[in-house]
Amino acid sequence: MLAADTNILTDSKMLYGYPLSDASLYRVTRSLELLETDMNPSLKALQNAAIDTLAAIVHDSIIAYYKIPAEKAEVSPFIRRFADSTITLIKSAVNVVIKTVFSRLNDQEIKEIVGYQKTLLWTEPETNKKFVKFPLTDDLSTKLLYYVEIAVNEEDMSAHIDTICACYGEIFQLATTYYYHNAMSIVNVNSLTKRIADKGINKTLGLMETLLKKVLPNLSSSAFIDLAVYTRSLIHHAD
Repeated sequence: MLAADTNILTDSKMLYGYPLSDASLYRVTRSLELLETDMNPSLKALQNAAIDTLAAIVHDSIIAYYKIPAEKAEVSPFIRRFADSTITLIKSAVNVVIKTVFSRLNDQEIKEIVGYQKTLLWTEPETNKKFVKFPLTDDLSTKLLYYVEIAVNEEDMSAHIDTICACYGEIFQLATTYYYHNAMSIVNVNSLTKRIADKGINKTLGLMETLLKKVLPNLSSSAFIDLAVYTRSLIHHAD
């Protein structure tokens, strides 16, 4: 079982993730204050606070990982509708998992799992802005930086589509490890709840894979450059 106070980000070289909006940071801060108070709030209040914290994080992740790059991409209306509907399904699946799990946790488990999630919040030294981050493996960070380089320097990206899809797939798999599997290892939920949650997460990963394979081959060279540069902006040195 993973310790809730495991020092994840400070022991890593490269981090990947997105900034929290002011509105989401307010929601997260407000919820954390309730979860850390000594005033013994009700279990329902703790569950709602934890769910609201993760809902805010999921909301900003959709903006960072989809809406911002999607605004730069020139794709057909059909591809755009497909992508938008897929993202809606992904967000719905994730929120179902969050509500399913947290509605079955006791107060101590909620505090432990939220305590773990706090270790994934990173403050950018220059701006003091809060980010939601997870560590990149050396291999994956090398692949990402290489992808950025070839996207900027090559006009035809068709030969690299499969590699790039696999690279983003690794990002989502790694994110799932840190945001879901590690968090679930902290708490004890019954087998039925675990199966329901796992099914929702697996559905999310499947939808993400379908989305990548559908959208990336339809991007123009300029859109690939924009996506590569944006992806690079989400990578930070841990120190």
